[in-house]
Amino acid sequence: MRLSTGLLALVAACLTCSAALAGDLKCHVTMGGTDVAAAKLILMPGAAMATTAPDGVGVFTGLAAGTYLVTAEKTIGGVLYGALKDAIAVQATGGATVNLAMTQAIHISQYMPLAVGSLWQYATSITTPTGTTTKTRHERAVGTDTIAGDTVTVIEVTWSGSPDVMKMYNRSSSQGYGVYREAHAGDTLDHVPPLRIPNVVPMGAAIHLASTIKHSSGAADQHMTMTCKLVSFDTVSVPAGTFPDCARIECQQKIDGKPGTMTLWLAKGVGQVRVFERKTNKRVKRSLEEYRIKPVLLRPLRVPRLLIPRPAAP
Repeated sequence: MRLSTGLLALVAACLTCSAALAGDLKCHVTMGGTDVAAAKLILMPGAAMATTAPDGVGVFTGLAAGTYLVTAEKTIGGVLYGALKDAIAVQATGGATVNLAMTQAIHISQYMPLAVGSLWQYATSITTPTGTTTKTRHERAVGTDTIAGDTVTVIEVTWSGSPDVMKMYNRSSSQGYGVYREAHAGDTLDHVPPLRIPNVVPMGAAIHLASTIKHSSGAADQHMTMTCKLVSFDTVSVPAGTFPDCARIECQQKIDGKPGTMTLWLAKGVGQVRVFERKTNKRVKRSLEEYRIKPVLLRPLRVPRLLIPRPAAP
């Protein structure tokens, strides 16, 4: 009896310690100052989910101490609204409370499709102090690979008039969009950790990313930071056509302190239709010319027509 009582006391003590080492995260979701019920909350890392109550509050319980990112989303009248908060510090012996104000949003995975077999072709201009050159850039999703336990899509990149081949290893899924690896000219660059954009990207929310770039060539590691923000929905005309409601995303980045900017216009179900990049002494512009998205054929690349002879009349 004494042994049983002692065992129960030990179990109770362990449970108490476990509770003390876990924190809660309380999320209050509003839009226009009004509580939002039935909004879906997603916590990263870990992809835990919760739903807000009628008072707009949803709670994640028993979290280990650490830094988290949380998104909220709800479709109202056919329009997606969302909110995002990152760098949330949850203490082991306490909790945290965050307020999430929803604005119009996108699911980034719908704007960056990467189905194997898809192709994109871009008219590209590159301007440096020595002048401007033009090239045709071809991107093709050729297969999949596994990096850091995640299945990624391998995108093969080639340029007109050049034997160079670059491979990008990216992931587009219900968890968001991630940049994992790039291989070119005998050097493989791994992002550790991968640069991951959460699937819910609300208007005006700053998304902060950071990773270390590790080179297989033995070159020194590089530290990279990036901040991306959805700033507007624009109508964009390029050789491939006119695309309404393109998500315009502006990014500021630094690699070992060297600044650069990138502006992307993304069309839902298509991907990048226009890209402007600026680095020190270099400007790059890309405009979509042709594309083919698997499994749905949206605008085929030009290919020779197959002529099939008719059978001879009997």
